[in-house]
Amino acid sequence: MMWLAAGITSIAIAGNEVVSASLDGKVRSKQLIASKDYELYAVTASANRIAFCGNSRDINVGERIFKIPAGWCLALDFSPDGRTLAVGTTEKQVELFDVATGNILRSLDTKWSAAAVTWSPDGKTIATGAYGVAIWNAPDGSLLRNLEAPPGAIHAVVFSRDGARVAAAGPKAAHIWNAATGELLRKIEPEGFVQFVGEKSVIEPITVPLLSLDFSPDGKTLATGGSDRMVRIWDVESGKELQRFEGHHASITAVRFLDAKRLVSGSLDGTIKFWTLK
Repeated sequence: MMWLAAGITSIAIAGNEVVSASLDGKVRSKQLIASKDYELYAVTASANRIAFCGNSRDINVGERIFKIPAGWCLALDFSPDGRTLAVGTTEKQVELFDVATGNILRSLDTKWSAAAVTWSPDGKTIATGAYGVAIWNAPDGSLLRNLEAPPGAIHAVVFSRDGARVAAAGPKAAHIWNAATGELLRKIEPEGFVQFVGEKSVIEPITVPLLSLDFSPDGKTLATGGSDRMVRIWDVESGKELQRFEGHHASITAVRFLDAKRLVSGSLDGTIKFWTLK
């Protein structure tokens, strides 16, 4: 099952619906939700409230517009209680907005453009991805720790559902850390690139960037997607690849588990696809 949209950059789950943001300035679910005259880079949802942003200072939150002080928006995530919106920007900042008032509560100085941001399930910490990964104390914005990994631009960060682990997608690999201690637990480095020759897919043996990832609900597996055009499922403990899905014809920019057996992915080829795990 799939539907079309141009150049999907981000997806979110709003209730029982999958919402996408794309480079053509459109936010879509099963129908068009919003349209802008600039590229969109991120969408997030809390209950039935949707926020999205892109190449603009404007952050669209439901029917309202918040504004970042400068630059443009790269990433978004609502806090678990929906009261605060974290916004990653090109200006080396993550801005934390009070959703009720639209005011900026505090800023996190990420030193580099923040292309990824996510809240821990308990709302107490925030993980940011810039040129590396950092964990912040959400109530006061203080830096708790920088996570050890080879330096490089981070494209996505995610906590496991129990908050025990945090993972990031980078230029060559996904890294998984103990969220409380910062200990590196696992490095996952996919190899292979899908080339399509007619209707036949051929795997080229080269390492390519990862752009998206998500933990399964039980935290035992990790889904990744990126420039390899494949969704891959990994065992977190062993790092072994368990399953792969082929079918996208461009970079996979978003992957999300819907439940233990179902997964959704979005791609720059303009498609959203649903997959069923073994």
